[in-house]
Amino acid sequence: MPFLELSLLFIAGLAAGAFGTLVGGGNLLTIPLAIFLGYSVHQSLAINRMGTVGLTLSGYYKFNQKKLVNHKIALFITFFAIPGAYLGTKLVLEVSSSTLEKIIGVMILVMVLFTLLNRNLGMEEKRLSKRHFLKRRLLFLQARPAIII
Repeated sequence: MPFLELSLLFIAGLAAGAFGTLVGGGNLLTIPLAIFLGYSVHQSLAINRMGTVGLTLSGYYKFNQKKLVNHKIALFITFFAIPGAYLGTKLVLEVSSSTLEKIIGVMILVMVLFTLLNRNLGMEEKRLSKRHFLKRRLLFLQARPAIII
């Protein structure tokens, strides 16, 4: 691996880790960079997922030290995230690279616009009931196939 490419990936990993922990969305940096460096879309997603493991573990460790982790909600989300990630990976591997590039591009634009239009997003702590959370989760699961297609 050339030094310049390795250096860019190292810097992107640091930036994505800091950005991802601060506000979320480190994927907005790492996936496009990996594609720019010539990795296939599928490889870029795999690289990103592996990097997310480190981000998640180190973030959890520090947040847990400060007693900021709500373990009940975290375990509930994890319960659905694991099979969701497995199914999502199976689905992504069935989608062509050209279609996947378009989906990633559109999703990045949607996330950027959503963030810009919702200036107070994440600024206020909300208390949500389990019922509210389940309803949102079901809506997301129903919308997911439509997003991919």
